[in-house]
Amino acid sequence: LLLSVLIYGFTGRPLLSLVLGGGFLRMVFGVNALKELNMGEPLMPGDLVLGHQVLHNMGFFAHYTGHRLVLLLLAALVFVAVLLVIWRVERRWFQPRWMARVGWVLLSLLSLVTLYRGTVPWRDAYADGVMSDFHAWAPLDSGKQVGFMAGLVRMSQLFQRRSRPT
Repeated sequence: LLLSVLIYGFTGRPLLSLVLGGGFLRMVFGVNALKELNMGEPLMPGDLVLGHQVLHNMGFFAHYTGHRLVLLLLAALVFVAVLLVIWRVERRWFQPRWMARVGWVLLSLLSLVTLYRGTVPWRDAYADGVMSDFHAWAPLDSGKQVGFMAGLVRMSQLFQRRSRPT
C-alpha cells in the first residue's frame, strides 16, 4: 500500500498506482513462492543483494522456473499493455495539485523508511509480544505463522540492529 501511495504521489493517477503496486506485490509473492519451492526458505531482505545475479544468470534459473518463464514474459507483455491503456484513459481524470502530490510522496517515503528501519510505531507493531510466533532462526515456519510480509518486515528490522562491542 505504501508503494502504491508513493507511485500515486509521483504520477497523480490512482488506478495506475494501484495496478503498479499490485503488480510489484504479485511479483514479490511469486519470487517468494519459487524460492520456497526450490530452496525451502522464504525471500529474505538479504536476497535483494543477489538480484543482479538472477538477471545475469537467467538461463540457470530457467531450469527452476521451467515453462513458467514463457508465461511470465507473456504476462509481462499483457501487464505493460494494461498499463499503457490505463495511462491513456486515466490521463483525463482529475489529478491533484503538485503540493498534495509532494505530501503523498513525503508521507509514503517517511513511512517506508521508518518501517524498514524499525522505528517506534513500527517496532511496537512488529514486537515480540505482538508476533510471538515469529522466530528469526526459522524463517519458513515464522512466515507460515505470521504471514510472508510481516515476516519480511520483521527480518528487515532485525537486520538493522547491530551488535555493540562489550
